[in-house]
Amino acid sequence: MTEQPQRPQVDLSRRRLLSVAFTTVVGVAVFVIAMVTTEPNWMMWFFGILMMVSALAFWVTYALYRIRQRGTGR
Repeated sequence: MTEQPQRPQVDLSRRRLLSVAFTTVVGVAVFVIAMVTTEPNWMMWFFGILMMVSALAFWVTYALYRIRQRGTGR
C-alpha cells in the first residue's frame, strides 16, 4: 500500500553538460572582466558572487551524483 515514490530520472546528456561547462567558463570570464574594467558596486559583487556560488553548487551536486552513480554500479 505504501510504495516508495519513484525518483525522477536525471537527464544529463553529454551535450547538456558541455553547455553548462561552457556557460560556467563564460560566466567566470564575464565576472572577472566586469570587476576589472568597470567600477564595481555592491550589487555587482552580490550578483557576481551569487552566480559563482550557483555554478559551484551545480558542479558539486554533479560530482556527488557521479560518485553515487559509480557506487551503485550504473
